[in-house]
Amino acid sequence: MQSIIENAILKTLSCKELNINLIRTDELKDILLLDNPVRITDDDYYAAVKSLIFQNKIQNYEEYIGLNCKDIKESVQTKIEKTKKIRAMIFNAKRDFGIYNGNGAITAICVDICSIDNCFQVDEQNGEVINKKMNIMIIQKEEFPRLFTIKVNALAFLKRIDKKYSVKYVNEIDLANLIDNKNIKQAYKLINVKPLYTNGGYEKLMHKNLWVFDIFKNYPMKKISLGYRV
Repeated sequence: MQSIIENAILKTLSCKELNINLIRTDELKDILLLDNPVRITDDDYYAAVKSLIFQNKIQNYEEYIGLNCKDIKESVQTKIEKTKKIRAMIFNAKRDFGIYNGNGAITAICVDICSIDNCFQVDEQNGEVINKKMNIMIIQKEEFPRLFTIKVNALAFLKRIDKKYSVKYVNEIDLANLIDNKNIKQAYKLINVKPLYTNGGYEKLMHKNLWVFDIFKNYPMKKISLGYRV
């Protein structure tokens, strides 16, 4: 079992599609790329992590592990600062889109965590941060094909959020057909879509795309609300 887990850890950290050579140790356990479904206990997992660290195949610092990090301590400190900024951006997004919460036409407002991470990309030529927008998905009920129910100055609101966000409206009927290429990269993006607000829409999104759990076989279903069933 330990060799299976060790191989899965190395495979996941080195996967070009995922591009995650540094990650929290507990988070990696959820997205291990396993050839076959196996039950992995915390004891087995952390024993494998400890073994790889002892073999100098991975590096660790505090609660993070990494692969091929030149300076693991500096990389972790940079990651922690970045995580703080991401949390602040999510908080601001939740505030900005709070006017949607409780709207009868909407079942979820979700943020794409991967798109936030891209907001910190640096232009290699001039060293400046590339200004990218955060992706927001607004899931609407099937019986509301278009959204005209916001009781605010919608035009002014949309102009304001357009500067920071790229908003995509998705009807519940289309949730199973959001992604054409069902691969590792797209699966990782989908499990990193997190709800700012949900009234069943986020749960429906995930349960309409169960193929992601064929790729991430160890991902805990408890992280998705079980209030909705397909």
